[in-house]
Amino acid sequence: EMVPLLLAANEQYGHGGRAQDILGRAAEQLAKRP
Repeated sequence: EMVPLLLAANEQYGHGGRAQDILGRAAEQLAKRP
């Protein structure tokens, strides 16, 4: 799964608004996968 990778990237970038937005979109795309 790529979710742990996204969470790790989120922690690495901290609470940057843009990073959160990008990760959020990526998470949404992953959630749409079967």
